Amino acid sequence: MRKWLVQLTLFSACMFLVSCNALTKKEPDIHGFVIERTEETIFVVSKTPKDFSDHGGVKEFYDAIVLDGAPDDVAVGDEVRVWYKGPIRESYPLGGSVGALEIVETEQPEGAVLSRKEAVKRALENIHTGNFISIIDVSFDPETRTWNVAYKPIEYYDNEPPELTTVKVKDE
Repeated sequence: MRKWLVQLTLFSACMFLVSCNALTKKEPDIHGFVIERTEETIFVVSKTPKDFSDHGGVKEFYDAIVLDGAPDDVAVGDEVRVWYKGPIRESYPLGGSVGALEIVETEQPEGAVLSRKEAVKRALENIHTGNFISIIDVSFDPETRTWNVAYKPIEYYDNEPPELTTVKVKDE
């Protein structure tokens, strides 16, 4: 009986460790940029679209969510991976709570003064659209000393994806 109990305990411990490992390797619920930050929430829009056109939906759908419970060091312009915790409010944008959050770290390009985050933040200050936007790509051009922040306005009432637009931010 004691041998059986020890085996059951070891089996249970192994199953627990395997399930914990599986949870930590799960893909994030959203991977995108922090577009807005308040004292209590962050607004994140995915950088990669989903295609729902096979089912009558739009060709480019960008997830967007307002999240509470984000760490204080998360700021506008950060690229983040987020895992949700608890129920998600089904609206657009979605609403929920941060379970885990990882800021995507990138190397500072050689010769750049601004950080990638600061370049995105400055670009957002110059983007004026009536819609949400998704930051698609951020790159630095050392020859012109300019950051290129590519974005798309999110338009779900139209079947054709919106044009990619680039905002240039001087690296100063």
